[in-house]
Amino acid sequence: MNDLKRLRAACKARLRDIEIPRPFDLDEFARNVQAHRNRPLLILPAPDPTSDDMPYGSWWATDHGDFIFYEPHTTELHRTQIVLHELAHMLWGDEAAGVADSPAANTGLPDIEPAAIRTMMTRHNYSTPEERRAELLASLILEETGMAPAPAAEDGLAARLSDVLGNPRRKRSLR
Repeated sequence: MNDLKRLRAACKARLRDIEIPRPFDLDEFARNVQAHRNRPLLILPAPDPTSDDMPYGSWWATDHGDFIFYEPHTTELHRTQIVLHELAHMLWGDEAAGVADSPAANTGLPDIEPAAIRTMMTRHNYSTPEERRAELLASLILEETGMAPAPAAEDGLAARLSDVLGNPRRKRSLR
């Protein structure tokens, strides 16, 4: 638990120099990150649907600027979380090697040669510390702005469905 507290504190410290607009506006927040990094940033829908090779989101850093690609066929909240996750990678300064060989780098975008991509972070899973801290930072931004969904109620229909479907996070009582 102390690790999570330390990580949350590090995430909050990472945001100290970035203005979070009130009310929250993703485009304005992205412009603030762009100004903080002093690099051009373009956020675009991914040209290919999500698959094993194409994640929900990715950040590509080139010598000329940053690109964030997101899954366009999802909810507004999910799109916001995806983009915030990639912005979090940028704020942490995460880097990945071997991106020119990645299937995601070969999407057929005419203006971006795979060899020009210096780093690419892809939002596939959360098995690495970089992915977990990026997701936590994105979630903290949503929490800070009040955009995070409210926790599900523990009574009524949701609780009964959880009991019937066997939600592994909820202890079921035998009555």
